[in-house]
Amino acid sequence: MVTLSAVSLQVLTGCASPDPDLPSRRVTADHNRTAPDAGEKNSIGKIVAVVNGEVVSWDEFKPLLIESGGSEALGELVLDRLLKEKCNENSIEISKTDTEREKDLLLSRLSDDLDEAIRLLESIRRNRHLGPVRFQHLLWRNAALRKLVARKVNVSRSDLEQEYQLRYGDLYQTRLIVTGTLQQAQQARQEINAGKPFGEVAAAFSQDVSAQRGGILDPVSLADR
Repeated sequence: MVTLSAVSLQVLTGCASPDPDLPSRRVTADHNRTAPDAGEKNSIGKIVAVVNGEVVSWDEFKPLLIESGGSEALGELVLDRLLKEKCNENSIEISKTDTEREKDLLLSRLSDDLDEAIRLLESIRRNRHLGPVRFQHLLWRNAALRKLVARKVNVSRSDLEQEYQLRYGDLYQTRLIVTGTLQQAQQARQEINAGKPFGEVAAAFSQDVSAQRGGILDPVSLADR
């Protein structure tokens, strides 16, 4: 069985906004502030905020921004560039349809109920501090990785048959007893042969985590290898 998986979601945080995909933070300028002098005019484009009439400059803000998340953002940019190079080498283009498909795949994995899936996705994005720009880049990377890997994947008929059996074929329930000594194993076997329920013997002798369930394991398929 060949399993193809894309880089999965790292995913928006921010204050509530009209568009759930657009976390925003409002900064209100001080309209009573006097006009900038000649020196300020040269750096007016580097102002990021005004707090009670005091300017927060880009030079002051930049090191804090880099320290708080710069390395992660840089890593994402590096990965974007490398993937773009690989896509260009292989004549692969990533369209909006491709990124939308990645989003749909993500939603389908979160929940079968669309409303619940959307709610979970929004929660994940808030918790992972990813806004709309980084989330879109993530979807692009997933789509790029999927297309790059798809060219190297060869799914045979036997792979398809095995996957079908795993999903829809017969499943078998098994039980297990794991003991620490041969003597305990022999004693457990004697009690089972004497007619004592397997589950009771497993609970009494087994050291496996399944002991509390009477030794019952998850169902298995003969196609699982």
